[in-house]
Amino acid sequence: MTYERKDMTKAVLEGVAFGLKDSLDLIKNMGLPVKEIRLLGGGAKSPVWKQIIADVFGQTVYDINTNQGGALGAAILAAVGAGDFESVETASTELIKTTESYEPNLVNYERYKLKHATFQALYQHLKELF
Repeated sequence: MTYERKDMTKAVLEGVAFGLKDSLDLIKNMGLPVKEIRLLGGGAKSPVWKQIIADVFGQTVYDINTNQGGALGAAILAAVGAGDFESVETASTELIKTTESYEPNLVNYERYKLKHATFQALYQHLKELF
């Protein structure tokens, strides 16, 4: 079987999405509510990346009105500190808006569940090497 650059790129995106899924599962297993999944940052500029995450998570994911997470977080904290908002939650609700959503493809979700199980098994066998 021959693989092309696009295949390797997709495999990297899927692997990172599986790692994010593991983190999401940890949060959920701690009993913490996850109301919405919002994406931002460099990778979140790619519609392909956002769709892979939605498919791996089996949940809708949302774009937000900025890709400057760190800067926006600092600005929100400063605005709360300056008294412009009564809380971080209030400021976040006011300033951060969802713009676009990506619905999971349920066929892909089922495929990714199998791939994710393989990813987890490989991780358990290889983690000592890193």
